[in-house]
Amino acid sequence: MENKMGTEPIRKLLIKMSLPLMISLLISNLYNLIDSMYVSSLGESALSAVSLSAPIMMMMAAFGSGNAIGLNAVLSKALGENNPEKVKKAIRTSLFLSLASYIVIVTSRLIIVEPYFSSQTSDLEIIRQGTAYLNTVMFLAFGVMFQWVLERLLISTGKTHLFMITLSSGAIINIILDPVFIFGVPVLGIPALGVQGAAVATVFGQTFSASLALYFNYKYNKEIEMKFSLVPDWSTFIEILKTGIPTAFMQGFVSVVTMGVNMILISFSTTAVAIYGVVLRILNMILIMPNGIGLGVIPIVAYNYGAQKRNRVKEAIKFSVIFSVLVGVIGMIVLSIIPSFMLGMFNPTDEMKTIGITAIRLLSITLPLAGVSIVLSSFFQGIGLAKYSMYLSLTRQIILLLPIVFLLSLTKILPLVWIGFSVAEGLALIVGYILYKRSYRDVLMKIQEYTVEECCI
Repeated sequence: MENKMGTEPIRKLLIKMSLPLMISLLISNLYNLIDSMYVSSLGESALSAVSLSAPIMMMMAAFGSGNAIGLNAVLSKALGENNPEKVKKAIRTSLFLSLASYIVIVTSRLIIVEPYFSSQTSDLEIIRQGTAYLNTVMFLAFGVMFQWVLERLLISTGKTHLFMITLSSGAIINIILDPVFIFGVPVLGIPALGVQGAAVATVFGQTFSASLALYFNYKYNKEIEMKFSLVPDWSTFIEILKTGIPTAFMQGFVSVVTMGVNMILISFSTTAVAIYGVVLRILNMILIMPNGIGLGVIPIVAYNYGAQKRNRVKEAIKFSVIFSVLVGVIGMIVLSIIPSFMLGMFNPTDEMKTIGITAIRLLSITLPLAGVSIVLSSFFQGIGLAKYSMYLSLTRQIILLLPIVFLLSLTKILPLVWIGFSVAEGLALIVGYILYKRSYRDVLMKIQEYTVEECCI
């Protein structure tokens, strides 16, 4: 019998696949939010240190997400084509890439961490705390590198309920261990590690998730064969990189832009940097729904594209866009009404409140715009046009966002800087629509799918 991704009604299938992803992402983003809440109790410098760490964390995620997205597209297409040998090669190669990525990360930390923080701020306390945090996360990054791939195997084969368990369990462990390692438990001989304790809790959670995902793939994922090798299949290696490198570059560009934005904001105050980190976490809590639907749509689009089912691909993207717009608009309205409540969770100073309320209201305008861009990016990846995802990201993050924010910062009016984010998202969405129309014409219209509806036109 054919896989459910080629037969089940699209809306039902998208909801079924995306809902567990959204729940998992909710828990994952929740522990990032709780991390910040715990760290904020250590003082504004600690919160600034974690916020300044974000670009390097994004750079690490670029390795994992590039590998995972490349695997997702190659594996789902191979399953749609009923090519078991290709499935084996994709898995073996992606596991090799996970190991290679970890080696790069653990080596580069010796070179980049201290110079990075010194280039961002002259505050010695922020440098000290940030260096301890990043060194820990990077040295123990093997868990998260394999987590990306092992969980993506569950997603690609439609076992999103197992993915939900792996990601959620790691997040819950992180939440539990945060106060243990940050504040210490003298009775058990556990010292208070401060900001570094948040990093220790994070890597514990990531490693547990990876281990559980490995077990689930061996035990329940009968559609694939788990086999590790130090010698990848080089043709599959190139195919994964062809899809994954644009995604990795996209994530890397986001990292570079975040560094640039932090440097712009720190010219106003370190408080502005801390607020930016907090608001991003709040916005990400809402964007988990577009991100979840985006993750769900990639294997559906890839499978049905491989199976030559054009109408199912069209229906999937249409439903996903409408869903993302509605979520974004609702989120924007809610955040505009309760910004003080959201900030209250982070022990804000009076200056943080003043800056933060305005920042939340202005940055929330990006939500419906960003949601559509996320879905379009997923669509491009699903049909093998990952370069379009890169073009869209380049437009949003490099060509538009950073220059617009920088120019508006010259006015020395911080609220104008926040407005720059929405201006960039709006202009980028126009580019995304143009790329979508081109992909529809050049790719989808070439699928010769016979349906009763087309017959009667």
